[in-house]
Amino acid sequence: METSYLRNYSVALFFVIVSIFVARDRCLSHASELREQAVSAPNFALRDNERVVAFRCTVHGGRIVRLAEIPPLWEVKIENGNADTATLEASILVGAAALPPGLTEGNGNYFKKFLIIEKTWPPLNPFSVVLHISVSVNDDMSRFRQVNFGKELMLSPTSGN
Repeated sequence: METSYLRNYSVALFFVIVSIFVARDRCLSHASELREQAVSAPNFALRDNERVVAFRCTVHGGRIVRLAEIPPLWEVKIENGNADTATLEASILVGAAALPPGLTEGNGNYFKKFLIIEKTWPPLNPFSVVLHISVSVNDDMSRFRQVNFGKELMLSPTSGN
């Protein structure tokens, strides 16, 4: 009789432990999804002959998970530092790879949900994302202007991708 009681107790304890681990993994997975955010820049218009040739993004209070898409013939460098600060630098390898005006506005905007970041928890620094975009202003890429975004950036939760 006592052996049967111990066996039932052991089986019940085993199922409780397994249930706790399964629930913990689901909660941690869901919490990670909630912290992941897609970053979008507002539409910005390029003038005739202008092309995007580089961009730099700095994230405070989070880390960079990935770019949604890397343009062909672009070099991308991501550094997630120890001080709760992450940077991404991207630039063209050849002039023909520069992003044309149609890819900075409307539905074809490359900068719509282009960067996936994750907020750190607990945050060590106030959360912020700053984006600097370098634009070539002439055909031979000898003159440039900066387009900068900070508070205007839009964050939205990512779906489970």
